Amino acid sequence: MVGVNPLPSRAVIATNFFTVDTALLRRYYVLFFIEIHPRRVHLAGITTNPTGAWTTQQARNLLQRLEQEIRFRRSRRSRPVHN
Repeated sequence: MVGVNPLPSRAVIATNFFTVDTALLRRYYVLFFIEIHPRRVHLAGITTNPTGAWTTQQARNLLQRLEQEIRFRRSRRSRPVHN
């Protein structure tokens, strides 16, 4: 079909960890998320022991921040412009 977008507009987000090894022989795990379309990177958290529960909570926190950002943008667009 011409002019019809077959996929709804959705945010595509990838996630991964990288590690940081310190001079004191400690290892930190850094969780980050990447929004693919706007190419923004979100640092979610740093821990020495990444568990499934911790990782899930960080993902929830990110989604909450993104939802707040979307609501803020929408509220700014709906405000009248005064000259």
